[in-house]
Amino acid sequence: MPQLMIVMAAGVAAYAGYRWFQKQMDRAEAAAREAESELRRRSTTPSGDGAPGAPKDLGALEWDEATGTYRPKRG
Repeated sequence: MPQLMIVMAAGVAAYAGYRWFQKQMDRAEAAAREAESELRRRSTTPSGDGAPGAPKDLGALEWDEATGTYRPKRG
Protein backbone atom coordinates (compact mmCIF):
# COMPACT_ATOMS: atom_id res chain seq x y z
CA MET A 1 0.00 0.00 0.00
CA PRO A 2 2.80 2.55 0.67
CA GLN A 3 4.05 1.98 -2.88
CA LEU A 4 0.65 3.05 -4.23
CA MET A 5 0.78 6.26 -2.16
CA ILE A 6 4.25 7.04 -3.50
CA VAL A 7 3.13 6.45 -7.10
CA MET A 8 0.06 8.64 -6.55
CA ALA A 9 2.16 11.42 -5.02
CA ALA A 10 4.60 11.23 -7.94
CA GLY A 11 1.69 11.41 -10.39
CA VAL A 12 0.20 14.45 -8.68
CA ALA A 13 3.61 16.14 -8.61
CA ALA A 14 4.18 15.35 -12.30
CA TYR A 15 0.76 16.74 -13.21
CA ALA A 16 1.36 19.91 -11.17
CA GLY A 17 4.76 20.32 -12.83
CA TYR A 18 3.21 19.87 -16.26
CA ARG A 19 0.55 22.51 -15.53
CA TRP A 20 3.20 24.96 -14.25
CA PHE A 21 5.36 24.36 -17.33
CA GLN A 22 2.36 24.86 -19.65
CA LYS A 23 1.53 28.16 -17.93
CA GLN A 24 5.11 29.39 -18.36
CA MET A 25 5.09 28.43 -22.04
CA ASP A 26 1.80 30.28 -22.59
CA ARG A 27 3.26 33.40 -20.97
CA ALA A 28 6.40 33.19 -23.10
CA GLU A 29 4.33 32.75 -26.25
CA ALA A 30 2.18 35.77 -25.40
CA ALA A 31 5.30 37.86 -24.74
CA ALA A 32 6.81 36.77 -28.06
CA ARG A 33 3.60 37.65 -29.93
CA GLU A 34 3.52 41.07 -28.24
CA ALA A 35 7.18 41.71 -29.09
CA GLU A 36 6.59 40.72 -32.71
CA SER A 37 3.56 42.98 -33.06
CA GLU A 38 5.50 45.87 -31.49
CA LEU A 39 8.36 45.29 -33.91
CA ARG A 40 5.95 45.25 -36.85
CA ARG A 41 4.26 48.43 -35.56
CA ARG A 42 7.59 50.24 -35.30
CA SER A 43 8.85 49.10 -38.70
CA THR A 44 5.90 50.36 -40.75
CA THR A 45 5.87 53.78 -42.30
CA PRO A 46 3.53 56.51 -41.02
CA SER A 47 1.47 56.26 -44.21
CA GLY A 48 0.57 52.72 -43.18
CA ASP A 49 1.69 51.06 -46.40
CA GLY A 50 3.64 48.56 -44.32
CA ALA A 51 6.90 48.84 -46.23
CA PRO A 52 9.64 48.56 -43.61
CA GLY A 53 12.71 50.63 -44.35
CA ALA A 54 10.93 52.84 -46.87
CA PRO A 55 12.09 56.46 -46.91
CA LYS A 56 9.98 58.96 -44.98
CA ASP A 57 8.15 61.69 -46.82
CA LEU A 58 9.64 64.91 -45.45
CA GLY A 59 7.43 67.16 -47.53
CA ALA A 60 8.87 70.08 -49.45
CA LEU A 61 12.63 70.55 -49.17
CA GLU A 62 14.64 73.76 -49.47
CA TRP A 63 18.35 74.32 -50.03
CA ASP A 64 20.27 75.44 -46.94
CA GLU A 65 23.19 77.63 -48.07
CA ALA A 66 24.93 77.47 -44.69
CA THR A 67 25.25 73.68 -44.57
CA GLY A 68 25.02 72.91 -48.29
CA THR A 69 22.22 70.38 -47.86
CA TYR A 70 18.51 70.14 -48.40
CA ARG A 71 16.32 70.54 -45.30
CA PRO A 72 12.57 70.20 -44.74
CA LYS A 73 10.80 73.48 -45.41
CA ARG A 74 9.83 75.31 -42.22
CA GLY A 75 6.41 76.79 -41.67
